[in-house]
Amino acid sequence: MMMNSIKYLEDEDKLMFEVSKNILNFYWSLGDKYDKYWEKLKQTEMSYKLSLAKCGDDNDEIIHNEEQELSKLIDEMKKAIHHVELNEKLEKCFA
Repeated sequence: MMMNSIKYLEDEDKLMFEVSKNILNFYWSLGDKYDKYWEKLKQTEMSYKLSLAKCGDDNDEIIHNEEQELSKLIDEMKKAIHHVELNEKLEKCFA
């Protein structure tokens, strides 16, 4: 009877050891996955911020180029209008 009791306690001790080990391994792997995903999230966030900044820079450059092109067209239009008016005035003077 005493041997059966000791064997039962040893078996229960082994079983509890295995259960505890499995629980700890689960939490260990869960922590590792959490750390990996946290690192991936930080990298993704940094990548997003860099992409957003690059898009902003590209858009600023495009807007600047479009504004320069518009300014050139406006200057050409102003000069063309002045030439037309000048030609009309010259025709009135010498007609």
